[in-house]
Amino acid sequence: MIITTIERKNSMKIFIATDSRSRLTIPENIRRKSGIKPSTLFSMTLNDDNSIVLKPVKICDNCIADINKPLSDLVMHYPEAERNKAFAALSVDYAKRCGGKCYEN
Repeated sequence: MIITTIERKNSMKIFIATDSRSRLTIPENIRRKSGIKPSTLFSMTLNDDNSIVLKPVKICDNCIADINKPLSDLVMHYPEAERNKAFAALSVDYAKRCGGKCYEN
């Protein structure tokens, strides 16, 4: 739920309340202006002052051309720590999806 909006020359600040599950909805005008579409990937940074920065992330420069490449090829340009986190998260997700029977014949 939007509480109030403050517009400035080069920016817009919107105060939003979270719902009962601590989720928030990015308002439609912001989604439209920033090009956010369903399934847009975001990075979230928690700063030392507890401020949160949420940024849309582009995984590849030419996603249509890259669509047939393995995801591991796309992730290889990440810094090693980020690459390891991505592979770990993908491994856990894969194991959950196949019910722990991923490698059975």
